[in-house]
Amino acid sequence: MSQYLFIFIVFAISPTQAFFFGNSGCGCGAPPACPPPPPPPVCPAAPSCGGSDTPQLPPLNINEVQPVYAQAQAIPPVVQQNYVNAGQPLDGQIAQEIQIAEAEAAKGRVKRDEGEPSFDPKCNSEILRDIILKNIHASTSTAKRQIQAAAAEEIGGRVDAICSTGTFSYIVNTEVYCETEKNGVTCFVFKQSE
Repeated sequence: MSQYLFIFIVFAISPTQAFFFGNSGCGCGAPPACPPPPPPPVCPAAPSCGGSDTPQLPPLNINEVQPVYAQAQAIPPVVQQNYVNAGQPLDGQIAQEIQIAEAEAAKGRVKRDEGEPSFDPKCNSEILRDIILKNIHASTSTAKRQIQAAAAEEIGGRVDAICSTGTFSYIVNTEVYCETEKNGVTCFVFKQSE
């Protein structure tokens, strides 16, 4: 039995070896080896900074005489001149001219009365501001409907209202508008241009 087993193993190994190790029993030799890679290309020499037309400077010789630079002359310090009238009162004519000039400059800087409203870029209509503050509601849907109806009745024309609990961005072409916030709800109302 061992004899048959040995013969079986020999016959079984031969095709397996041929199949797995490339001979396949066809009698072919091993495939030819790959040729060597081509040599790397030879790069031309890098041009100098100025190109080929720029003359090359000779190397610096340490033993050559180096130029000697003269030290620059120091700038004389600025001397402050004292005026004769420094610290003394000016004569009447000059003092009067200064007071007039200061008064004329202050004309443009007039303080507003406490009750006078200042310019608000988000609201140019006190009527719309009052309408928004009276009708604003925690529900933005309810607030915009109430504000729109009250504003249309008060100022007439086509009025739009937008309300949100967050911020919003918009572009509007109008002359009458107001954006106001109360209790975390922001509303913007504007009259459509006619």
